Amino acid sequence: MDVDVGTFVRLLYSAEDALAQAYDALGASAPDPLARRCRDAAVLCRQHLVALRPSVSLYGGRVGLAAPADETPGPGRPALDLEDIFLMSSVANLSWLVACAAAVRLGDDRLEATADYCQPQTRQQLMWLLHQLHHEDPIPGDEPDGPADAGGPTVLGGR
Repeated sequence: MDVDVGTFVRLLYSAEDALAQAYDALGASAPDPLARRCRDAAVLCRQHLVALRPSVSLYGGRVGLAAPADETPGPGRPALDLEDIFLMSSVANLSWLVACAAAVRLGDDRLEATADYCQPQTRQQLMWLLHQLHHEDPIPGDEPDGPADAGGPTVLGGR
């Protein structure tokens, strides 16, 4: 089976780009220290984008560097929350794992080294988000409905 590593690398790039923009959007409306954490995470995502650019070029793709998002929620653009960013971070984390496996299979030392460096950082963001979701106040409407739902809100808030 041939590996189309270009598809995986472009997916990963898109995931990191979307994640950087999501952190920017959430950080713009969040109180400190969450706003600071979001800014730091967005910077880290952009560093991952820079590290990925040679691999994207090698495997046939063009990408631009994500600019900080200056969009605010409004009509047609709902506000992002930690649950949304958790899902996006999960996609980025899985994409790193797939890209690393493809790099190993193809003998691409540069992509493998990039993934080995960046994936643990993305996993750390993911774990931080999970911690935040488990320790924030319950989301209105997510209270247990009865004995079958006595475990409380799900990780994704049940929405």
